[in-house]
Amino acid sequence: MSDEAVVQNVEEGSPLRGLRDGFAAYEMVQTSEYSELLDTGLIVFDTNALLNLYRYTPQARADFFSVMQAVRNQIWVPQQVAVEFWRNRESAIADFDRATTQATTAFWKAYENQITALNTWANRVSLSGAQKERLETVLKSAVENVAEKMQKLRDVDHAVVVDITADPVLAELDILLRGRVGSPLSAEAHAKALKEGQRRVAANIPPGYEDFKKPGDRQVGDYLVWEQILLRAKEISRDILIVTGDVKPDWWRTDEKKRPKGPRVELYEEALLRTEKKLRMLVPQEFLEKVRAIYSVPVQPESLTDVATVSVSRSMDIAFPAQEIYVQNEFDSRLEYDYAIFLRSMGFEVHAMPPGGPFDLRASKPSLGRSFRISFVPKYFSDQLFDRWMVGELSEFLQAADEDYRVVLVFSSDPGVRVQKLTAANNLISVWRDRVWLGTAGASSAGLAFPF
Repeated sequence: MSDEAVVQNVEEGSPLRGLRDGFAAYEMVQTSEYSELLDTGLIVFDTNALLNLYRYTPQARADFFSVMQAVRNQIWVPQQVAVEFWRNRESAIADFDRATTQATTAFWKAYENQITALNTWANRVSLSGAQKERLETVLKSAVENVAEKMQKLRDVDHAVVVDITADPVLAELDILLRGRVGSPLSAEAHAKALKEGQRRVAANIPPGYEDFKKPGDRQVGDYLVWEQILLRAKEISRDILIVTGDVKPDWWRTDEKKRPKGPRVELYEEALLRTEKKLRMLVPQEFLEKVRAIYSVPVQPESLTDVATVSVSRSMDIAFPAQEIYVQNEFDSRLEYDYAIFLRSMGFEVHAMPPGGPFDLRASKPSLGRSFRISFVPKYFSDQLFDRWMVGELSEFLQAADEDYRVVLVFSSDPGVRVQKLTAANNLISVWRDRVWLGTAGASSAGLAFPF
């Protein structure tokens, strides 16, 4: 197109567009924008974000309330969120009971596996019956002691929160949200919203179509929340920040690893069209991190981990708070649980291996075209004990590798350069836990550890 044509186009009121025009939904949000959003925007908490407060550890819960208090003047909750909060509150509280039962059952399952391992070892070393019984007693006593303490903690926590007059979470929320909950839609507007929500569910239009299996009008609960948010944002003319514990794809635009990157483009554009304001979204741990950094709110590092763990667990329908050790009887240790949670959040399929073999977990991801067999190295191994363990297990490790598996050794802390070199020399991948999951180059490139 000639320069004259461009000028003519502009003069006629139809200027040429740039590559960025109309695609603001894909922008990376800068810290300065979050700072302005937290100062002047409409901060909306959804039902999951509020109910997760019952699932956090006491310290994480206190820290989350502190960051909410720091931005209290901007917080607003749709009336539909309040409806769903009360509808699901008792179920969220019951998660603690279910988690305790599951964990206790898993302890006894692990005890049975330990007894099997003990019997195998006792036979190999010709241990006397009396010696073996003494060791069995030690194991059983330890499990009984832990199970009893867990039950006592469960009873205390349950007694506090079931009664709404003595529920500390409810009491704190009542103060924070007083005067900050929206009104119901009018009967006419509600009927219109129900009809539109049902149309969207049928046509797979966000948000809320993932709830198509829910009964009756509960299918359109997400749309009712969305409609109330847009009406409020337009009324007060403010940009929108939604803090949500819901990571379903009918709300989020995700990357190839299914990690949330921002609101669905359709939602961003609809908000812009109806309110002339921007839409941003954060999961609870991101909200916690950003308010902490921008407002210098004291937050314990453990709280960040606990909030993140609950969010990931809820996205996979696992109702365990961060401090629980076993998940649905599947894993035998907290380290296994943590690493399995991490791998699943990165798009891996993870399953426990049968006891007695050299491997604890197996993991696979179709996009990699290769599976992994994972073995957790005992925590208190000295260098000498690790070398002996490696010699005993190496043949089975290498045999598995010959079958087109990659073998991963997981350590509870940095194993050091010597061990990393030893494992690499045998074509094994090393992963260890620091503040995040770290590993050798093979681990990072496969998505088994940071950085990716």
